[in-house]
Amino acid sequence: MRKRAILDAAERLFAERGFHAVGMVSLGAAAGITGGAIYRHFTSKHEILGALFEEASAELVERLGPWRGNAREELEALVDAHLDFTLARRSLALIWLYEQRSLSSAHRAAFLRRRERYLKRWVDVLERIHPETPREALVAAMNAAQSGLMSVALLPESERPSVVRDTVRSQVLAGIEALSRLPATV
Repeated sequence: MRKRAILDAAERLFAERGFHAVGMVSLGAAAGITGGAIYRHFTSKHEILGALFEEASAELVERLGPWRGNAREELEALVDAHLDFTLARRSLALIWLYEQRSLSSAHRAAFLRRRERYLKRWVDVLERIHPETPREALVAAMNAAQSGLMSVALLPESERPSVVRDTVRSQVLAGIEALSRLPATV
């Protein structure tokens, strides 16, 4: 229970202030404990950040579920899972966007391995939908899609989140579909 309170406080504070601007004392106060009591649950602030990245990766993969047999369904599932994650966990998405460089070497390596598997799933589905498109173009399209999906975390809270969701979803899918209109020389 205390561990969850620490992670929740860290998620909120890291997203609001940035990882380096949050000290253990303020983190402990936000979690309802002393700064020193955090060390009963985590060895360092870097371990807390690593746990948040692990949580984000796990939640995203869980939302996505297993590979679908149809490539277009898989693409839509990838877009929906990422978009829904970003909308539901804005603070965690902001940390993902801004704090990757703050991860310790071990946590960064683990995160990059998980992220690589996730991004490979994107490129694999794009290759199935657009088999004649050069891999560089597919990777560029995947990166553009990821940026669009994560950008939702930067938007102010909306009174009509479904409008934001539907708009970003259609834009990302339209951008990926534009791969079929690339010149033959690409």
